[in-house]
Amino acid sequence: MKNKLFILIMLACALILLNMACSKDDAPPPSEKEEEKEEENDGNEEGSDPMGQQPKLTADYLALKALYEANNGNTLGWNLDDTSMQSWQGVGQENSRVVRVDAMNKGLKKLVPEIGNLEMLKALNLGRNQIESIPKEMGQLNSLVELQLQFNEYIASLPPELVLLSELEILNLSGNSLDSLPFEIGEISRLKQFGLANNKLKQLPPEVGNLGNLELLNLSGNELTSLPESIGNLVNLTILNIKDNDLVLISQEICNLEDEGDTVINKDNRVRCNLIPIHYEALVALYNANPNNTLGWDLSDTSMQSWFGLSFFPDGSVSQLRLAFTGITRIPKEIGDIKGLEFIDFGDLYIEYIAPEIGNLTSLETLSAPYARLNVIPPEIGKLVNLRNLYLNNNRLEELPKELGNLPKLEQLHLNDNLLESIPDGYNNLITLDKVILSNNNLSEVPSAFIGLPQLTAIYFDGNPLADPLSLELCELYSSGILSLDASQISTSGCPTP
Repeated sequence: MKNKLFILIMLACALILLNMACSKDDAPPPSEKEEEKEEENDGNEEGSDPMGQQPKLTADYLALKALYEANNGNTLGWNLDDTSMQSWQGVGQENSRVVRVDAMNKGLKKLVPEIGNLEMLKALNLGRNQIESIPKEMGQLNSLVELQLQFNEYIASLPPELVLLSELEILNLSGNSLDSLPFEIGEISRLKQFGLANNKLKQLPPEVGNLGNLELLNLSGNELTSLPESIGNLVNLTILNIKDNDLVLISQEICNLEDEGDTVINKDNRVRCNLIPIHYEALVALYNANPNNTLGWDLSDTSMQSWFGLSFFPDGSVSQLRLAFTGITRIPKEIGDIKGLEFIDFGDLYIEYIAPEIGNLTSLETLSAPYARLNVIPPEIGKLVNLRNLYLNNNRLEELPKELGNLPKLEQLHLNDNLLESIPDGYNNLITLDKVILSNNNLSEVPSAFIGLPQLTAIYFDGNPLADPLSLELCELYSSGILSLDASQISTSGCPTP
């Protein structure tokens, strides 16, 4: 009986266990939330903190961490445990992205390829370190506006990939060991400031002239012996620094940036514009404009050294132009291209007028045009700020431009034997004037503009039809011997005999 009871109990237990197993198999799978909760519970059971999860490491963090670790002994002072980089000195962020890194003078020697992963970086200052090379990955910094690499001393070349920096406006590479630039440099179209001072550059690629937005170009302290003419295309330049190079001549195209634009060119005193080609072209134009001239120039001599009537500066550019008695009847506009010219003689020609481009010759010190049948003087003559001697006697001038009174260095003014009836106001600005000859014109009065000029020693007025007595001031000039009158004028002047 007991055995039967035991067997029944065992069968009942087996049925119960079988039923439980079937119920478990038929139960629906747990939901995602239930699984997450179960995992959290499992974690709690293991003693982990649900709030202590490790944050995701960003590409910006990993890039700067790689830079830090590649430079043992650096003085960046970054705490790598701060993965937010909020405490990192010199690192600026916007919207949790690195936009600025200032690591100037931090003992860096190596740049890592990961630097190219800082895709939102706008300003990078790595100046005054000991960096030896620039990785090509730097060209991936598509947001970069400013790159400072000055005074690293050892950077000797640039990767062509830098041209991919399409937003770059400031590039400072001064104080390195660059001896050349890649021709691709001309493709950084937004560049405004380009520092290349104190390198070892011997020449520049012509493509530099493609940097049309450039405002500052510093080339001082290199080994340049020439500059590409294409720099003359940089019409937005405000400063071009070429001091302390091996330059002697620069092209006229570059000089025009200063002469015709707003560019300031800082250069050594010995550096002059290479004016020979443009002087040659201007004088050929003069020659061809006067087919009956007697100059006898050999136009195949592009140095012009054999040409009659020319004198030269040591650099070979024309310093003096003497055309008297050469049959010239027309002075073309190209005369204004002979920059640097100091002396012109148009005497005894039949030219009648002078092209207004004469005003471009701001180095001119003497303009001599007596017996040239001149009827008019262009107002542009007032631009000749270095003119000291102006000889316009024995012509057919009936009037003078008021702009002639703007000549700040004029000492000699010869206007005798013309048809002048008056002198414009404003000539009292000629404070350096020493002698003025007005003899044999149609002037009825002595111009009061010359009264009180501090350097004036002589006014020749003889041969003019003086109509009225002179003022007390003019009589004083006559009495002192400064004003010269003829006998008929003396009787009219009312001045006491000295």
